[in-house]
Amino acid sequence: MKTKRMTFLIPLDLLEEIKKFMKDNYITTFTGAVIELIRRGLESTEGK
Repeated sequence: MKTKRMTFLIPLDLLEEIKKFMKDNYITTFTGAVIELIRRGLESTEGK
């Protein structure tokens, strides 16, 4: 899989929610958590 480095700003409250998601789902990296959340979000919009 090819990747691309990106830099973006995240509101602090959302950052804390992502960190909680990481911990609750035993995801070891912040990037992994963000990718998983994006995948879940995209799957939930399929067919709409």
